[in-house]
This record gives sequence, structure tokens and C-alpha cells, in this order.
Amino acid sequence: PERLFLDEPLVVRLSEAKLGSVPLVRNQVQQFRWGHYPLTFHLSTPDFARGQAITFRYRLDGVDDNWQETGSHDLRYSLVPDGKHRLTVEAVDTSSHRVSLPQSLEFEIRPPWWRTFYFFIALLLGFASCAVGVWRWSNRLVIARQHELTKLVRERTADLERMNTSLLDARAALVLQATCDSLTGLLNHGAIYSALEAE
Repeated sequence: PERLFLDEPLVVRLSEAKLGSVPLVRNQVQQFRWGHYPLTFHLSTPDFARGQAITFRYRLDGVDDNWQETGSHDLRYSLVPDGKHRLTVEAVDTSSHRVSLPQSLEFEIRPPWWRTFYFFIALLLGFASCAVGVWRWSNRLVIARQHELTKLVRERTADLERMNTSLLDARAALVLQATCDSLTGLLNHGAIYSALEAE
């Protein structure tokens, strides 16, 4: 008769836990590729006599901030994000205020390829390559423009030298014409007079 009044510990059973179609194994951290996998699991307790008074509390770390309570035995998360997760469940007897020891499952969903370390490295290398390519292209444009300007300066300098030479030749011809007689080729009156004054 004393056993009738002893409260046996409340036990919760976590069974049929699946991520997508893959069963989850307790006491082992399984890794999964990223995808749109629903998490489903079944909760039960061997205390059938108090079935209506027993509710369940559960929490999925990384998804739930607080404990969730339910009277349902089958639960589902439609989408579980990437990361390390621990599903913890407890049974609660509301009439006797007993709480079972928690049962838990751990699993990890790897991030999608566009959020991996290798993708960030490839992205960084791609941006660096683009930046170097743009820098080299702009340098080539600057160097080509510099060569073009150098060629243009040389051409203009050569044109100016030709014009200067022709002006000097024209000046010498004018000086010769101004100092010599065009018929005889001898110094004219003005040139003789300038030469005498210079002595």
C-alpha cells in the first residue's frame, strides 16, 4: 500500500525524431547539408493513467528563445536554420507538479555554400582580382595617353623648329637684301655708312 502513494519519477520519451527523412540518433551529433528539411519528433510518457494531465515542454536552441508547451505528442518545425542545434524536451504533470528529466538530441546543419568560409575567400579573391584588373586597365590608359602626349609634343617641337629655321633663313635673306645691292652684289650706301660708324 505504501507504493501507491509514492510518486514515481516522470519519464519522457523522445522518439521518431527525423530531419527530413533521416532519423536522428541520440548521444551523437549528426551533421547535415543545408536544405529545407522539416524537423519532426514524437513525445510520449509511460504514465498512461495521467495522460490528460501531462503536457510537454520543448525548446530547440537556435530557434526558440523560450520553452514551448504543448499537449500534442507529434511536433514539427517546418524549417530549421543552419547551425548547431539541441532539441530538449521535458514532460510536466500539471496535477502533481512533477517534471521529468530532460531528454535531448543534438545535430548540426552546415551553412549553405554561399555562406561558407571558402565562398567568402573566393569572393574576396574575385573582388581583389577585379580591383587589380581595373587598376591595371586604368594604368594602361594613362600610359597610352602619356605616350600619345609625348608623341604630340615631339611633333609640335619639330614643327616649331622647322618654323624657327625658316624664319631665321628669311631674316638672313632680309638682312642680306637690306645690306647689298641686288644688281651688283656689293654693299649699298646704308651698309657702308653703318660699317664706317662702327669703326
